[in-house]
Amino acid sequence: MRKAIGPGERITQARRRNKLLYLISSLVFGAVLGASFGVLDQRPGNRGFFSFTTMTLDPGIALAMAVLLAFGLIFVPLYMFRKVDELAVQHNLRAMCAGWFAMMGGYPIWQALAAGGWAGQPTALGIFLLGYGVTIVTYLVAKWRT
Repeated sequence: MRKAIGPGERITQARRRNKLLYLISSLVFGAVLGASFGVLDQRPGNRGFFSFTTMTLDPGIALAMAVLLAFGLIFVPLYMFRKVDELAVQHNLRAMCAGWFAMMGGYPIWQALAAGGWAGQPTALGIFLLGYGVTIVTYLVAKWRT
């Protein structure tokens, strides 16, 4: 016979289900949005991932994609801050702060190295990937340490 669960366990199970639903829906949303860029790019020929910076979109499509990106990269994470516990908020804030510092310090460092011939000129995609990568690594380290 199965023991009845209490209200605290029900809340924990609901929180886990909501988190899983959020992660799966975010993954699907991001994959569809990313694939849409490739499908809607109007340039002929080979369009690999790193050609993202040179793509051409119809102006209406570009505006719609910008709105969807703002929704997925700004508004959904801000909403989720209200739904997670204090420890998760601290991990996220620490990770986002590290990503911000990586971009703010990374750009002038990269530019100085480029001026000296040590690297190519900084790109918007490179700075974005630097910040995003540092954010992910910092978040994983913060989670691992607690």
